[in-house]
Amino acid sequence: MGSRVWFPTAGLLVWLCCLRLGTVHGGKVLVMPVDGSHWLSMKVLVKELSRRGHENDLLAHPKAKVFMTHGGTHGIYEGICNGVPMLMFPLFGDQGDNVHRMVARGVAEKISAFEVTTETVVAALKKMIQDKSYKKRMEALSQIHLDRPIGPLDLAVFWSEFVMRHKGAPHLRVAAHDLNWFQYHSLDVIGFLVAVVLVVLWVTLKSCTFIFRKCCRKRIVKKKSE
Repeated sequence: MGSRVWFPTAGLLVWLCCLRLGTVHGGKVLVMPVDGSHWLSMKVLVKELSRRGHENDLLAHPKAKVFMTHGGTHGIYEGICNGVPMLMFPLFGDQGDNVHRMVARGVAEKISAFEVTTETVVAALKKMIQDKSYKKRMEALSQIHLDRPIGPLDLAVFWSEFVMRHKGAPHLRVAAHDLNWFQYHSLDVIGFLVAVVLVVLWVTLKSCTFIFRKCCRKRIVKKKSE
């Protein structure tokens, strides 16, 4: 068994396969820069890959074999759109359910973040690259996903022109913009619920106190009569 390694982001899992494995020294490596912590953690990786002579390609490149991802919604859509099978490392939130759905469709493999070793990652990659059924099923899923009456670009153009034609389309404006900060955060509702809970607790406490006093008085009267 290889040494167990923990990586906080899916980007660093690529580092595991590309830099920690002695068998990888060249070729094409997928790097997808995005805003946020994932891209920040990938900067060191990109610099090292460039130094070693790797090419940074997009997911849409025809030679992309496997997409390594943590199973976020956006990453899954990108993999499906480009028809690339996925090796998935779910971490938290909805990622576990997303990964389960992809694995059930036969287009992905899952490795728990707590079970990541050199052997498990290499074995999963070899399995997915050599077994062409992953690619075929993903391409079929991609065709279903992309089969739409209007393309994304045309749809974006339509809604942009729609808003301009209707002078900002006020009927589509979210009503939350008309609320003050007190209403927007539902502080009035929260205050009402807290007040109801306090009243119920106060009534319960008073009722228990009243019953307790009644019981004590009866006992005192009995003792005096005896």
